[in-house]
Amino acid sequence: MKPLAIAMVVVIVGLMAATYFFVTGVTREVRSMGSTLSRLGDAAVGDDDPLSDDSTPRRFEVARGETAASIADRLEREGLIRNALAFRLRARTEGVDVRFEAGEYELAPSMRPSEIMQRLQSGRFPGQQLTIPEGFRIAQIADAVEQRRAGARQAFLLAVQQYKPDVPALADRPPGASLEGYLFPDTYAMDENTSMAKLVDQMVRTFATRLTPDVIARARERGLNVQQLVTLASIVEREAQVPSERMTIAAIYLNRLKQNLPLQADPTVQFALRPTNDPPPDGIYWKRVLTGTDLRVDSPYNTYQRRGLPPGPICSPGLASLQAVADAPATDLLYFVAKPDGSHAFARTLAEHEANVAKYRT
Repeated sequence: MKPLAIAMVVVIVGLMAATYFFVTGVTREVRSMGSTLSRLGDAAVGDDDPLSDDSTPRRFEVARGETAASIADRLEREGLIRNALAFRLRARTEGVDVRFEAGEYELAPSMRPSEIMQRLQSGRFPGQQLTIPEGFRIAQIADAVEQRRAGARQAFLLAVQQYKPDVPALADRPPGASLEGYLFPDTYAMDENTSMAKLVDQMVRTFATRLTPDVIARARERGLNVQQLVTLASIVEREAQVPSERMTIAAIYLNRLKQNLPLQADPTVQFALRPTNDPPPDGIYWKRVLTGTDLRVDSPYNTYQRRGLPPGPICSPGLASLQAVADAPATDLLYFVAKPDGSHAFARTLAEHEANVAKYRT
């Protein structure tokens, strides 16, 4: 072959090779973009929906200097969010990706990504947080605040009294009603500089975030507004010592309300026996064994003497109890009595119930 022809062949082969590598690179890039767009598409579907309804708290630690990308990746790996990319992009869009603080947090898969983002800005460390268990009434929460900061009990109660809620989830509260039931049980940042007004606001806004619109909608389908939902859930919270019984107990109370039977709920009487937020002299807020005299106490909260729901919640229910009321199954059960181990024996008829009472209360 002549030199000119060889040169032309070499040029053509080189052009073909360059074209191949260019097309291959473009294809690879398109595929990469497609994968990214696919993930973005997935992220756009319900981008603030919680991963699941699992409200079990999990410890999550953010290291000093850790990037938002690293935090998002670990949140996804540890089963707390659905999509790390969506989380990172949302945080960047809202300008909070640079405000995540080092510290230890308690997060749950039932939390919305926006709620997790808010939580990660609080910078909690051991000794700088306040944990409120499910089933505490306002007076008990005030005691917990006092234990965390000596002399803060009255300031906390004053902040509760003066709080003016502006969140839609509290719109069903009657005028002048207290915040009983609406201070959501959770772990909150609290150091020596935390104001009581801010702490109360955090508790109320956490309630408004955790009580999602779909739970409210399901409660309304049962004829319950938010005040009634929280009131009944607070009774379930105090009554159900075994978590698996929550929905059954909620269903029984709903049946009794529907049939205009008195709820006959011991926790409402226990609440009535301690009508103020003053610390009880004996330190006992919930009297364990009620007497016949106790059951006749004159109070609108005495559900042995009054039909229907009491005027308001008796404690702060957790999300599980709120959901139990909204999702209670259909049942013909009407009665239950506590067993020595804290579980309950359920009955459909009064005769069955009386037999259970004789068996477990002798």
